[in-house]
Amino acid sequence: MKAMTTTLCATEGCIEDKVGKSKYCRKHRAEARQAWKGMIAASAQEREARDAAWKALHVEAHAAGMAASEAHKPEPMGVTDGKQTWVIDGGVCGFAWVLIRPGNCSFAIWAKKNIGARAAYGGGVDIWCPLPTQSMTTKEAYCEAYVKVLRARGIAAIAKSRLD
Repeated sequence: MKAMTTTLCATEGCIEDKVGKSKYCRKHRAEARQAWKGMIAASAQEREARDAAWKALHVEAHAAGMAASEAHKPEPMGVTDGKQTWVIDGGVCGFAWVLIRPGNCSFAIWAKKNIGARAAYGGGVDIWCPLPTQSMTTKEAYCEAYVKVLRARGIAAIAKSRLD
């Protein structure tokens, strides 16, 4: 004997037949679709609001970083080849960046999509210092100020650097 399959709408109390592959009748299928569209629209609005908040945070952190880098006065570095000595006003050359962990937090995902952050070796996401200078200490000042703003908002971030 063949098993009986239910052809009634899944909505409790409804005695109409299902439509196509749906589990609902025509009326309830339309209602379910409208509810689903409403969820999608609400989700999009939440995402836009969250993205706007992350952009505002980045703008605030970047402004703090720029102010810190402009206020920073690097210690000049002397370079010699034994015969001649040069003074490098910017100090030591190097790199600096902000490491955000975990790399799947909302801000890290936003940063990867919007400001060019990249996956970090060992986990997390790196935001490299955007300053057009070789001065490592100036870049460190920028990153430390950027991190301070992120930490104030509860984002786990660390300023990192290395000599070139």
